This record gives sequence, C-alpha cells and structure tokens, in this order.
Amino acid sequence: MSRHRAPRPASWPRRLGAGALVGALAMSMVFVLTVEVAPATSATASQLQPTPGLAATPTLTRSPIPSPVTTTPVVAPQVSVIPLPTTAPPPTTTAPPTTTTKPPVTSLSPSQPRPAPATGTACEASGFGGVKPHVARVGYHLVARFGLRVAGIIGVAGRANVSDHPLGLALDLMVGSDKELGDGIADYVLERRALFAVHYVIWRQRINFGNGWEPMEDRGGITANHYDHVHVSFEPSGSNGLITC
Repeated sequence: MSRHRAPRPASWPRRLGAGALVGALAMSMVFVLTVEVAPATSATASQLQPTPGLAATPTLTRSPIPSPVTTTPVVAPQVSVIPLPTTAPPPTTTAPPTTTTKPPVTSLSPSQPRPAPATGTACEASGFGGVKPHVARVGYHLVARFGLRVAGIIGVAGRANVSDHPLGLALDLMVGSDKELGDGIADYVLERRALFAVHYVIWRQRINFGNGWEPMEDRGGITANHYDHVHVSFEPSGSNGLITC
C-alpha cells in the first residue's frame, strides 16, 4: 500500500476541526518516525521501487572528500667528498753515468817551457856580453825556465839601426822555427813586465808595450822581422834581485 496521498484542496484544513488537525499531525509524526527507524533494507527496497504517477527521484551520490595529503619535504643527503689520494711519481733510481776523465799525460818536448828550478839561488848579474845586471838576471831565469842554451841568447851587440843591444838593455832569445816556444816566452815575459823591468817585446813582426800586439814594418828577412827569435828590451834600471834561477 502506497503511503503517498492525493493532493487535497486548499480549503481542506479549514473544513477539519481542531481534533482532526491534531490527529493528522500525530499521524504525520508517526509516519516520519516509522520511516527513520525502518530497517535499512526496507528503506532501500522502498526507495528502489518507483512510485506510480511520480517520476523517480534521482539519488545523489556524494563523493568522498579526499583526505589532505601531507607532503614531507625531501631532505637531500649530505654527501661528504673524499679527496682522491695523490700518487707521487716513483723516485728515479737511475744514477747518472759516472764520467771518469783522466788528466792528459803531458810530456815536455825540448821546445816546451820547463818549470824553473826551486833552488832559491839568485840569478847571476853578469854575462850575455856584459848586459846590465837586471837584464842578466832575467836572461838566466829564462834559460832555467824554458831550457834554453846560454849560447843561444844574444845580449850586447852592435846594430846598424837604433837598438838597445849596444846599451846592454836587450836580449834576443833564439827559438828557430819553434813558434810554440816563442809564444810561450813572449807571453811569460809580458805577464811579468813590472818584475822584469821590461820596456817592450818584439815577436813575429809585431811589437807589444804591454797594451797588446801591434804590427811592424817589413824589414826584409826572417831574422830582421823577428820570426826566429824573441826580442826583449828593458828599462834602464830595475830592482829584480829576487829573481831566482
């Protein structure tokens, strides 16, 4: 039996008495209470059955409200950088080659200078034709130093041109064709100009006053151009008494 009733005229309440109105209200409340406490199965079945003459009431389905999502911040892990070990290059164990250079063996030839004797004896102050004492001492010192022959040294001698030989202030040290020996004597004397009281040296057509070699004029021959002997001119006086032979 359907609980829906046909609509009443608008004047219906006015025709009913007070008691009928109270009864109607009571019935309505009973109806409401009956509907609310009815089992869920009956209510569901009655709701699913269509009511004659009325359009089916659409059932509203409420979607569940999603619960709020709590976002947890992602914390990046702390990464500690471990430095890579530095590998040192292996030490070089290769020893440098050992060079053993033997000193050259020197053998003195007759033309090479010889060391002066360590006798400490003062050189003679006379000789070479009567040259000055300081000139004679240098002459004997050079004989001992270079192994020269006394007879191969010319001291006092006459000359056609201007020369220190007649004055006893010059020596000609004959070397022949031995240029090495002549170079050694000339350099040795020039290095000791002050000690030997030397004025100048002539050798191989050059003259040296202690300031370097200068060329000389051609005198027309090997001996005249001093290619076979070293000429040494001395100062008028000299105190070379410490020269030993």
